Amino acid sequence: MNKYALKTLKSCLFDMFANEDYTDAQKEENLWALYEGINRLNHQQYGWQDVRANKAHECIRGHPIKARDVYFKRLIAGGWGSDWKFCAGCMAMILYFKEVDQLPPDMFTHWDWQEKEPVNITETT
Repeated sequence: MNKYALKTLKSCLFDMFANEDYTDAQKEENLWALYEGINRLNHQQYGWQDVRANKAHECIRGHPIKARDVYFKRLIAGGWGSDWKFCAGCMAMILYFKEVDQLPPDMFTHWDWQEKEPVNITETT
């Protein structure tokens, strides 16, 4: 496997919120990182849920959420939390600063650009 064709979870998350001008957070090569990060947190009882927008919304920080975009909400015991919606970019920022890349992998660790799929790579040096 070509190590130069791999993108880490951390770098995917960073690009989604810090380089949003050229990174489409709704593309598969980025969404995997959100799902992986959320799964890592959910194992620790954080309770995030993804939602596919039926109509246009705005996230808690004022970013547009278009119809058919994936966005995220926080779950609390017994159902949905507040009405706060987090766009993919804002969710990436939350996961990045929660350092989910330091938690054990749920399924994946990297995006493989050649194979166009997430993979689990145990890095050894």
